[in-house]
Amino acid sequence: MLRLKVINPNTSQTMSQQMAHSLQRQLADDVRLEVLTAEHGAPSIETAVEEAMAVVALLSLIARDREGLLDTPPADGYLLACFGDPGLEAARELSPVPVIGIAQAAMHMATLAAPSFAIVTSMTSTLPMSEQLLERYAMRPLCKALLACDVPVLALSEARTPPQALLESCEQARASGAGSIVLGCAAMGPLRDAIARDIGLPVVDPLLAGRDLLLTLMRQPTVTRAAPGGEAKPLSGVFARGLAAL
Repeated sequence: MLRLKVINPNTSQTMSQQMAHSLQRQLADDVRLEVLTAEHGAPSIETAVEEAMAVVALLSLIARDREGLLDTPPADGYLLACFGDPGLEAARELSPVPVIGIAQAAMHMATLAAPSFAIVTSMTSTLPMSEQLLERYAMRPLCKALLACDVPVLALSEARTPPQALLESCEQARASGAGSIVLGCAAMGPLRDAIARDIGLPVVDPLLAGRDLLLTLMRQPTVTRAAPGGEAKPLSGVFARGLAAL
C-alpha cells in the first residue's frame, strides 16, 4: 500500500475535504490518500505574507509525519496543494520521500498536452508568485500568458459552475495563442471539465497533475534524492524544539 499525503497549506478544512474528494477520482486501489491541513496561517493563500506563514505550517506537518506524531504511518510521498508551491525546496530537504508541488507538476503536464500554455490564476496579488515560479522552473518561454480572474480563492472553492470572470480570463488565454491552460489555483480543479467544454482547449487541473506525477515517482524506488549538506545547528526561539513541536 502506497501512502500519499496531500498537504493543504491553508487552514480551510472545507477545501481539504474538496481536495480529498477530487483526488479520489480514478485512484488506484493500492494507494491510501490522506489530506493534512495546516494548523497555523490563513484560510486561503493570496499574498506573500500568507505564503510565508504557510511554509512553516507545512514543514511542521512533514516533520511531525516523519517522526510518527500523526495518527497514521508516515507518507511515501507528499503533494503540496497550493499553486505557489510554498516551501517546495525546503520540503524536499526535510523529506526522505518524493515531494511534488502542484504548480511545477501542472506546468510540465501542460507542455505534454501542447507546445505552449497559459496560466489562469485567482487574484492579481498572486501573479508575482506565479511569475517567479515560471522563471524558477525554466517555463517562461513556453507560457503565452499569465492572467488573474480576480475571484478570491474561497469564492472559487464554493463555486459550482465557473464564474464568468474565470471564463473570460480563459478566453483571453486562448486568444494569446496558448495550446493549453493551467488552472493556477487548487480550488479551480472541480471546475476543470466545465471550463474545458467552454474553451475547447486542454485544461490542466493542478491537483490531479500533481497526484499523478507524484505517484509515478513513488512507484520508482530507484529514484533517490541526495541528502542536504551542511551540519546541524542549534535552533532558537519558537524553533528550539524543532519543527515537529510547532
